[in-house]
Amino acid sequence: FLNIRNRNICDTQESKISKSTEMRHTGGSIVFVLVVCVFTGVASQCECDNVGSDPTICEWSCTYYIYCDNGTQIREDCEVGDVVNIDNGECDIIDNVPPPCGVRRNCTGKADGYYANLDDACLSYHYCIGGEFQTNNLCPDGLIFDEPRQLCNWPNNVCPECGTGTGDPLYPCEGEITTVVGNDV
Repeated sequence: FLNIRNRNICDTQESKISKSTEMRHTGGSIVFVLVVCVFTGVASQCECDNVGSDPTICEWSCTYYIYCDNGTQIREDCEVGDVVNIDNGECDIIDNVPPPCGVRRNCTGKADGYYANLDDACLSYHYCIGGEFQTNNLCPDGLIFDEPRQLCNWPNNVCPECGTGTGDPLYPCEGEITTVVGNDV
């Protein structure tokens, strides 16, 4: 019997994640348990140690921004309905804000969920509830929105029209034929 638990196979600089894996020998069979890494959040990209007394925005998304002030990291969340206006460094009404955060998206007839913003090469995405637009969101640097998986992902893992990936058995790209090989019983 061999038991391996809590190896650091899923650790990244960005986040701490749930992980576990096991391999067991049970009566002539070896059982492998698939490891699935689930990101629980992305750490802030702000380094406030060497920032002077001039408040400086070091990270932002459409609904919040983080700035450094005298070496201290401060997060400001926008009120519901407002978005970050990076031009003036504060929350503002959506009509005063440039894309991608300042664009109202059409959610008519769409199921609840997140949708890639194709007009900015999927660097951002929007959220719809009950056919109503809620907000835009930005993917972290280097990532694009992967609509089938409902998360930001590396471009080579995302199917075209957004990415350069080729798909996988769980999320095949359109037109791709997936064959599952199994044992006949």
